Amino acid sequence: MNKLILHKSSNMETHYGIGSSDYIDAAFLAATVEGTATVPARAGLVIMTATADFYFRYGATVAIPAADVTDGSAGELNPMVRMVEAAAVLHFISPWACVVTLAYYL
Repeated sequence: MNKLILHKSSNMETHYGIGSSDYIDAAFLAATVEGTATVPARAGLVIMTATADFYFRYGATVAIPAADVTDGSAGELNPMVRMVEAAAVLHFISPWACVVTLAYYL
């Protein structure tokens, strides 16, 4: 698994890019059905992208909100980068069938 390293551009200006991950999973989500992914050993960070909007929770069941959620248990809409711990379970749900990709870094 690669480290997440930010690189300066070749002309040393303050443009940054992220190196490629060598460990990428994909989670297929059926519409309105929760999916999960287990964080691999040694992973410390995940970058998530998807083909449609999705809700996310770390280590807890997630649902599509049908009303106000005011107790702190709502899923996060389309998160991008999150710190993670090995063996933690990531939870996803989407109103539409979609694929969530999970690029892991040390």
